[in-house]
Amino acid sequence: MTSSRRWQVASYSRGTASGGCQRKNLVDGRWYKADTLGAESFAEVLSYHVNQTFGFPSLRYEPGIWQMGRRTLPAVVSHDYSGGGNVLSVETLIRKMSGQLWYSILYEKSPAAKFEKLAEFLASYVGEGIRQYLLDLFMTDFLNGNPDRHLSNIDMIYKDGFYKMAPFFDYGLSWYVQDDVDEITSDNVMEAVESISFRPFNLQGKAFYQFLVSLGAVLKIPADWEKELEKLKMVIYSMDGLYDADFLASRVLLLESRMAYILKL
Repeated sequence: MTSSRRWQVASYSRGTASGGCQRKNLVDGRWYKADTLGAESFAEVLSYHVNQTFGFPSLRYEPGIWQMGRRTLPAVVSHDYSGGGNVLSVETLIRKMSGQLWYSILYEKSPAAKFEKLAEFLASYVGEGIRQYLLDLFMTDFLNGNPDRHLSNIDMIYKDGFYKMAPFFDYGLSWYVQDDVDEITSDNVMEAVESISFRPFNLQGKAFYQFLVSLGAVLKIPADWEKELEKLKMVIYSMDGLYDADFLASRVLLLESRMAYILKL
């Protein structure tokens, strides 16, 4: 369940701004991101709880409030996962260490070959467990309908001479928070479920899931799935006051439809 506490940060708080399109501050070891572009904070919180339900490691996201003078915005709050190390994206590492490899991955036509090249490269830094890490990460993107897993949204941490992978993060464009589907209804919900194109492989809907399965990914459905679904719906309802009631209701419909779709696969 989401925390009943809603973290609050003022726009003038002293901290460190990060990259990206949204206002972000690092204050006392927590990142605060204001929801200035849509409902990305909602997507981060819901996706974290979906990941927890299916047993995938994920950076914890909690609902927050960003105070900008008299204006109050929804926000999302997460801990700084660097642990005092240096954080760099997979894209940055590939470009830095091997420009030729970057182009070979970028322009590889076979999704499977692209995946294996990526896993082989990263294994030289973090070990063979990286293959399972990537399979799990991309499976969470399928679960949450995340179209934005480009290689700058996969991070590594370098500390004391060693690399390790960061926890799963950045689901801000999941759950159709920014899309042409302005209002999800029972008439268009399945179109929304099936039409997502997943990066970095540019495969849509069921084809992306089948691709992951062909590589060895396994999705373990909780035995008490109906109870877990009710918990996830409560996560959505707990964000009332931060988001419009119609938006929350449409995302409950999307959650129910998406999970029913996954259970049939």
